[in-house]
Amino acid sequence: MSVLPMSAEPCRDHPDVVDYLAMGRPALLRDWREKTGASDRFKESPWVSSVDPPPLATFRERLDELVNSVNHPRERRIAYGNLRHEYSEWGAGDAKSTNVAVIYETPGGSTVQINVTYENGLFSYLSPDGGEKIATADPYTTLQMIAHEVREIPERRLVRLRQQIESWCEQGLCQRDMFAEMNKLLQSDFLGGSITQRELKLGIKHAIDLRRGAESGPH
Repeated sequence: MSVLPMSAEPCRDHPDVVDYLAMGRPALLRDWREKTGASDRFKESPWVSSVDPPPLATFRERLDELVNSVNHPRERRIAYGNLRHEYSEWGAGDAKSTNVAVIYETPGGSTVQINVTYENGLFSYLSPDGGEKIATADPYTTLQMIAHEVREIPERRLVRLRQQIESWCEQGLCQRDMFAEMNKLLQSDFLGGSITQRELKLGIKHAIDLRRGAESGPH
């Protein structure tokens, strides 16, 4: 298990909403709100101050805002797989543990879950890269891991959709049938498992390219 130190300076490589929320820098968050007009969508939070709350409270508040930032409008919410999170607690006093589950779906309804446990003053989770267990006392390091995973959701959903289309093609479905299957996903009531208009457009293009490739291949 790797134990990470408190981060001295949050990553600034991707100055989008997810990172502003994860950085934990009130001035940067206010700057982002002014530039995007997001102040109308987010109420000012009590953590925007010079006094840091306990690590878990800091983590909860920023994670709540991070998840809320990709849940409106509806098209954006679908693009991020109906991202949501749940907290569960067990034990009491010094033995109290908190588990945080961050959940989203890919087209068709496959569920992906990111788990973080807070116990004895440490946040612990499995590294997305190699599955190594990471432990850190820094809520921002943990938030940055989640922020990175959230930022990748739209592309991961597209990869899953392309894989599904390739599977349909291998099963012998014609273009019309593949378009019909994608239309079912578009109209699905299962929010995270449905697809956006953009995903539909890219899916149709991929299906057409696959059929063209099959038709022009060796006979």
